[in-house]
Amino acid sequence: MGFTRDPSLARAVRKFRDLALSRNTVKLSSQRAAKIFLRTAAHYPAIYSLTRRAYYQGQAVVSRVRKIRQRRPSNEPTQTCIAGFPPDWTAADSHAAEWKLPATRLDGALALWNLKHADSFHAARLELARRYHENLAGAKGIARPKIAQSALSHYTVRVNAVVRNQLKDRLCRAGVYTISLWTFPPHLSPQEFPETARVSSEVVNLPLSPWMSVNQVDWVCELLTRCLAECSLG
Repeated sequence: MGFTRDPSLARAVRKFRDLALSRNTVKLSSQRAAKIFLRTAAHYPAIYSLTRRAYYQGQAVVSRVRKIRQRRPSNEPTQTCIAGFPPDWTAADSHAAEWKLPATRLDGALALWNLKHADSFHAARLELARRYHENLAGAKGIARPKIAQSALSHYTVRVNAVVRNQLKDRLCRAGVYTISLWTFPPHLSPQEFPETARVSSEVVNLPLSPWMSVNQVDWVCELLTRCLAECSLG
């Protein structure tokens, strides 16, 4: 869903939407519904654990394929990335067809359910974030974020870039899946944006879900400090 005061832009978006609907309504609607269901269900611990294992098994396969491809010689010239938007962002066919679809009944039902529970989710996330903040106070090698009053999707810390990826791998093997939401844009130059490159290489996003318990946050914090100490020693 989007809002605009520009009538011409609204007409253009509707045109794309209607074109997509006329081509393959059933397929696109099914894909959209499946994606929404999976993304929502993945927040529950039991399903989250299964999807985490499947994801990393898939990543391992992708990594092996990439290594094999890298060994093959290539005659293609190397392209230098420049500042600005990458070309595929502005291409007319770069967006998935699903984004052009109007809201479905599933969209509406999930939106209403989320609105109904928004206040309790907001309070739960802030409470867990405060617990993270208290537990990691004085933790060596961990930079905490400032206390926020807005609901967070993750609790974001920063560690030494040298051990960041190793730390994430250790946490994953121990059962805690972390991500790094703010990666450095591949179309920009680290030399031109050194601070952005540095910070993006330090970020670790810890899990923060309203379904988590205080004990689970305590366990994540304990595991984080222990794994970081092991990375520093090793």
